Amino acid sequence: MLYDFKKLKEKGARLAAITAVNEKNLIYHFFLNGKLENIKIKVRNNNTPSITKLFPNAEFYEREIFETFGIRFRGNKNLKPLFLREDVKTPMRG
Repeated sequence: MLYDFKKLKEKGARLAAITAVNEKNLIYHFFLNGKLENIKIKVRNNNTPSITKLFPNAEFYEREIFETFGIRFRGNKNLKPLFLREDVKTPMRG
């Protein structure tokens, strides 16, 4: 992964949200020192590392993005759809 989320965690950052722009781009939103910091990540081969070990609340966001866009988060042990059956296809999946 291009960005070092561990250093961000060590500085005291808290994960606010993860946004999928499309199946190729994610934006991670963190609160750090009273400010919002946004980090854009490019997704390669429809998967990216999970940050759930550093930020446990990322699990919900990663599962939602997986369900909607089909992006796989390596290391998320609970990567399954939140609301839809696994056979349901969404318009955002590429």
